[in-house]
Amino acid sequence: MIVLMPDDETENVDNLTLIKKVERLCKEQSECIELHSPEVEELIFGTKSYLEDNSFSTSHQLVNVYGRPEKCYEIRSEDAAVDVQIHGSHDLVNIT
Repeated sequence: MIVLMPDDETENVDNLTLIKKVERLCKEQSECIELHSPEVEELIFGTKSYLEDNSFSTSHQLVNVYGRPEKCYEIRSEDAAVDVQIHGSHDLVNIT
């Protein structure tokens, strides 16, 4: 099982009591391995900054018109909506 969660440096993380409970339960297991996102990115994609290098982030617009993508992933967000586009024209992962 893989659990993705904010690390202890995340602002107000202690207010996320259920997440902290899941963290405690995970850490009680002898097989638990804790990795930060750059380590996971390097294992999966071969580089520690893959998602940052291949993502474009901006605010969500009332009308979105998409043309040729700048990056492999486009994320547009606002308080009530998140759009994530994954463009298939990039070689994401080559697992051998």
